[in-house]
Amino acid sequence: MMELEALNYEKKLSSRYNQTQYKVDQNLEVIRYYQEEGEQLATQLMEQANRSFQEGEIDFLQFVQLMENSMNITLNT
Repeated sequence: MMELEALNYEKKLSSRYNQTQYKVDQNLEVIRYYQEEGEQLATQLMEQANRSFQEGEIDFLQFVQLMENSMNITLNT
């Protein structure tokens, strides 16, 4: 009986380990995306919003929307 409990516990631990490893892999992928693409995209969007607003190409609402998009890229990754 003790052997069966030990095997059951080992399976639970193995399953928990696999789930945790999967989450780590997902988070590493998010970090990789942000470092390779997301950060640059957010920066470009912010710079374009500033430039367009200063030059009068967009109104304040559009400016805020672009800045919010930029921040969402940063926060969601």
